Amino acid sequence: MAPAQKWRLMVVSHTHWDREWYLPFEAFRARLVGLMDRLLHLLETDLDYKHFTLDGQSIILEDYLEIRPDRREDIARQVRAGRLLVGPWYVLADEFLVGGEALIRNLQIGIAIARQFGPPMMVGYLPDMFGQIAHMPSILAGFGIPAAVIWRGVDRSIPTSEFFWRAPDGSEVLVIHLPQGYALGRALPLERELLMNRLHNIRQVLQPWASTRYLLMMNGDDHLEPQPELPAVIALANENLEGAELVQATLPTFIEAVRQEMGARSHSWPCVEGEFRSSQRALILSGVTSARMWIKQRNQECEDLLLRWAQPFSAWANLLRQRSGEGSDKAASDAALLGLAWRLLLQNQAHDSICGCSVDEVHEQMAVRFRRCQRLAQAVSRHALRYIADMAALEGGPHVVVFNPLNGPRSDFCTARLPSQDDRQPLALEDEDGGRVPLQPLPRSLPSPGAIQERVETGFLARDVPAYGYKTFGVIYGKPPRRRRPPPTRVIENEHFRIEVDPEDGTISLTDKASGVTLD
Repeated sequence: MAPAQKWRLMVVSHTHWDREWYLPFEAFRARLVGLMDRLLHLLETDLDYKHFTLDGQSIILEDYLEIRPDRREDIARQVRAGRLLVGPWYVLADEFLVGGEALIRNLQIGIAIARQFGPPMMVGYLPDMFGQIAHMPSILAGFGIPAAVIWRGVDRSIPTSEFFWRAPDGSEVLVIHLPQGYALGRALPLERELLMNRLHNIRQVLQPWASTRYLLMMNGDDHLEPQPELPAVIALANENLEGAELVQATLPTFIEAVRQEMGARSHSWPCVEGEFRSSQRALILSGVTSARMWIKQRNQECEDLLLRWAQPFSAWANLLRQRSGEGSDKAASDAALLGLAWRLLLQNQAHDSICGCSVDEVHEQMAVRFRRCQRLAQAVSRHALRYIADMAALEGGPHVVVFNPLNGPRSDFCTARLPSQDDRQPLALEDEDGGRVPLQPLPRSLPSPGAIQERVETGFLARDVPAYGYKTFGVIYGKPPRRRRPPPTRVIENEHFRIEVDPEDGTISLTDKASGVTLD
């Protein structure tokens, strides 16, 4: 389009920070410390360098402050001044390989961390995810985030860089699409001819897609540091550009400028539904969805532990404690433990991590985080289940409580290690209505020498355990019936064959009953 006013190229300075990828985490963190030191110095000493965006992920602050805790107030001062933009995500996760609740936790934690320093950047920044899920607008809208900036997955059928994106529930956000990614304006040269040629080429890329006079030019790239001479570059450009001007801006100010122009014009803006999963305009690296499958499996195990067991049952147990007048310390401890478990899991959900496309050492470190997450979730779950089971105990002896973590009734085979009583063994279970459930003895997987009380491995069928509920069984003891050993036999047969073993030499004869032929 040809605007009535000048084109306005809004330069957003940033870095795209892959926390771990072709180098392991600590190697990249050493580089991050240097970048942050120099960035803070630049913001403090050059007021003409107006803004810098920390890639939309708050974990960068955690990683830096773990090494430089003395810079916390320096960061907060720049965030409060609107010069350093942080959040809203904790990490830039892959959208297709994680659950919806994980994406929600990602935003919750990321926004909470950002707010410790000042106002978070409330933009759905999705610069390098390998495609976009259809429900992302509803997730963003649920947090009051009105717009998204995306790159990968958009196909050629969408005619403009600015459009609305509607989720299946009807939620809508404004989308700013990056036609050639987040590095189009990286390392702008401070030399007139080179700069003019570069800006001409950038405009040739951006203007055909633009539906307003505002063009978004991302001044950064993977692990790239801020460009200190950017104010001089902008001044040089504005001295020589015709029909356009450059300003250093932020994603929120760019989005607001676009919204104002859209609102001032009676124009039909595209509204798109569904996921973005196309490689027409940018690779989405679809092969990563099956790379290193153990990562995807462990991630699902951890999500299930947290979402099906640890969180709902710890909430239940702590509600029971509250009603019984017990203190709130356990609830606070559970929340802290689960918060750590979530952060460990989310660190593994960063797009280059969970996709399995990093160097081996990265994924070796991921295995440790998965184990830590599992141990924390299991510990919280066990304490909660034990407390609920004690509250649900039947009078008159040992009992078994079966829990169902699903949102529908369930019948399934269960196992339990039950204590023996003198010479009596657990023979059956009895439910609350008096119904008997037979027990099946199972081979012991591990011996228990020196145990104070001998335990017996058993299995049983628990029927119709209610959704997110439990069923309690009492244990019935008795002397197990003597089993008669069947007489020894040297023959096995069915309607087709008869097999017999010679007790003298151990040879086997096979008789085909239909033909009467015997093979020795």
